[in-house]
Amino acid sequence: MKKFVMFPLLIAACPLAAKPPSVMFAYPAGARAGESVKVKIGALDADGAKAVSVSSPNSSAKILSISPMPKDRLKAAADRNEAAGMKFVETEISISKDAPEGFCDLRLSSPEGASTRYFFEVSNLPEIMEAEPNSDLKTAQAVKKTPVIINGQIYEGDIDCFKFSLKKGKTYVFEIKARAIRPYLADAVPGWFQATLRLKNSKGESVAFADDFQNSPDPVLIYTPESDGDYVIEVQDSLFRGRDDFVYRLKAGILPYIEAIYPCGGSASSGAQVELIGVNLPSKKAAVAKAKNGEKFRDFSVSDKSLKSNSVKFAFGDFPESELAASNAAPAEFSEIPQTFNGVIRAPYEKRYVKFKAEKGEELVFETLSARLGYPCDTKLTVYRLPQMQKIASNDDFDDKTFGLVTAQLDSRLIHKFKDGGDYLLKLEEAQNRGGADFVFRLKISKPEKGVSLMASPSNPQIALGNFAPIKITAIKSGGWDGEIEVFAKDLPQGFSAKKCVIEPKSDSAVLMISAAAGAPQKPIIPKFYATAKVGEKTIELPVAASEELTQAFFIAHSLPIQNVEMSVLPQAPFTLEWGDLPELPISLGAGNTIELDVKIKRQRAFKGKVRIGAYRWARGMQILPKSVEPDEDEFTIQLKANGGAIGIIKDDILPTGYLRDGGKNYIFCLPPIPYVVHGKVVTKFNSK
Repeated sequence: MKKFVMFPLLIAACPLAAKPPSVMFAYPAGARAGESVKVKIGALDADGAKAVSVSSPNSSAKILSISPMPKDRLKAAADRNEAAGMKFVETEISISKDAPEGFCDLRLSSPEGASTRYFFEVSNLPEIMEAEPNSDLKTAQAVKKTPVIINGQIYEGDIDCFKFSLKKGKTYVFEIKARAIRPYLADAVPGWFQATLRLKNSKGESVAFADDFQNSPDPVLIYTPESDGDYVIEVQDSLFRGRDDFVYRLKAGILPYIEAIYPCGGSASSGAQVELIGVNLPSKKAAVAKAKNGEKFRDFSVSDKSLKSNSVKFAFGDFPESELAASNAAPAEFSEIPQTFNGVIRAPYEKRYVKFKAEKGEELVFETLSARLGYPCDTKLTVYRLPQMQKIASNDDFDDKTFGLVTAQLDSRLIHKFKDGGDYLLKLEEAQNRGGADFVFRLKISKPEKGVSLMASPSNPQIALGNFAPIKITAIKSGGWDGEIEVFAKDLPQGFSAKKCVIEPKSDSAVLMISAAAGAPQKPIIPKFYATAKVGEKTIELPVAASEELTQAFFIAHSLPIQNVEMSVLPQAPFTLEWGDLPELPISLGAGNTIELDVKIKRQRAFKGKVRIGAYRWARGMQILPKSVEPDEDEFTIQLKANGGAIGIIKDDILPTGYLRDGGKNYIFCLPPIPYVVHGKVVTKFNSK
C-alpha cells in the first residue's frame, strides 16, 4: 500500500521583493542543432529582463522584445494567480551545429538576478510547429515527412490533431515530452501537464491509446499498421485542461526506441553486455563500458545510421553480479552476501527467491532498483525465517529523496537486524501482480553502507554587496551514518568569501553563508561546493550537487539536481538590519503559534524609504507575517508564525529579509538565519499489509 505524506507550505507575501524573472514556459521548447528559432517565453517579473541564455555549448540567445500577454490570453488566464503579470519575451535562440542532443538549461536574467532553469531540448531531427485550427479529423494538420518533431501547445479544452501516412508492417513511434519539459506545476493537480496520445484510422476509429509510459507520465505510443493508410494522432490533456505552459514536443516516425535493457545494470569495474528490448533497433545486444570517475548511473542509447534512440538508465554496482531466475519454490542453494541480482518479472504472479544465512545481530539491507530507472516494476520484498516460513519483515515502497523527478516511488528498501542466526528466505514479487519484458529490476543485498548525499539550493540565489547570501545545504544520510559534515565553497572570485558550514549530527541541513564585499564586482558568479566527513575511520571529500526546490500541486516539495547554482549580485542596500535580543535558539513553536522578534534598522545617506520584511525563501512549516517598516522606525518587531497545518516535527532555518524598491532599483538585505523547530500534528500511519 502506498503512503503519501503531504507538507503544506506557506510563503510570506512580499510585494516589493527584488525578484528575478520566473520562466513559466518557452515555446517551442527546443530546436535542432545548427538552426536558429524564435522562442516565445512566458515569464513573471520579466519587465527588466536583459538577457536570455542556454547552456548548450557554443550556442547563443538574445531578447527581441518584451510585451504584455495578448488580450485573448489575458481573459483565459484571469483566474490563474500564477499568470497575473506574466509577460511574453520574444527571443531568438541559435543552437550550435555540434551541440549534443538532450536537454540544456534556459534562463532569463535581469538586474534582479537569473531565473530558475527551464528545460530546452536540442535535437538532430527536422522540427515543425503546430498550425491551428487542427482540433479534429477534418482539420488535422498534415505531416508530410517523418521522422519529425512537432512543437505544440494545449490551450483550454484543446485537442491537437496531426495526420500521417503510415505503411503496413512498419513500426511507428510517437513519443511526447510534456512533463519532461516542465516537471512540476505549483498550482495544478496532479502537478504537471498530463498529455495523452490517441491514434485513429481514416474512419475515425481509435486503434491505439497511451496516457503514460512505464514509470513516466509522458506517454509513448508504438504502433504497427495492418494496412497502408492515413492515420491521425490526437494530443490532449487527460483532464481536459489547457493553458500557456502546457507545451509539448511530439517525436514521430520509424524511430529506434529502447523499451528496456537487460540487465539494467552491471559491475562498475567491467560494465556489461545487455539485451536490447524495443523496436527498430540496430541489433539485439550492445556493450556498456565500465564506469568512469565513480559514476553511479549512465544514460545509454544506440544509433541506427543517423537516427539515435531514446536514452535509458544503466546502474553501476560494486558487488558480485548474478541473475535471479523465476522460481515457484525456495532455491536449494544459499547465495553469497553481499551480491547484486538482476532479473525480469516476465509474467503476472511470478516470484523470485533468494536463500541466505544471517548471523545473530547481523544487519542487512535489501534494496531493489527499477522504478527509479524509469521501469514499471513495483517491487515488494518479504523476509521469512526457515524452515517455518515465519514472516519477519516486509517492504513495498521506499521514498528516495535523491530522485526528485520520480513521483511514483515503487522501489523497495528493507533494513533488518536479525535477532537470531540461521537460514532465511527473501521473496521478491511485483506488488500489482503484473509482468512483461520491461519489468526489469536489480536486487542488492548487503550490509548497511554508511554514506551521505549533499545538495545545495536555491538554484538562483541573490547576494547584495556588503551582505551575504544563504545557501541551504541538505544532507540525505544512509546506512545509519550520522556524523558531522563540514561544507565549503570554492571557485569564488575576488571580493567574495564563505565561512565553513557544519551540519551537526542528528540534523539534515545547515546554511552556508557567502559574503560579498562592498567593492566586489557586480557580476553573476557560479560557486562550487564540497564537503568533508568522517565515514568509518576515514575522512573523505564529498561532492555537493546543485539543486532546485520545486513545488508540485500546491504543497509537495521536490529537490531536483541541476547543472549549476547561478548567483546574482545586487547593489548595496542603503540600509542594514541586525537582530535585537533573541530568545534561546532554536525557536520552538507549536502549530499555529506566533512569536515576536526584535530587529534594528540602520539607514545610510539619510535614507528614509519604507522597507518591506519577508522571507528570503520559503521555510517548511513556518512563515514571516508581512511587515512594513516605516521611515521613522529604527527598531521594530517581526512575527514568525508556525503553520497551523504542520505535520510532525519540522526543523529548518528561516531567513528574514528586508526588501526595497527605490528609483527603479531593487535592494535586499538578509538577516542571519534563525533555526527553529515546529511541533506539528501527530499523524498515525496505517499500513494495511
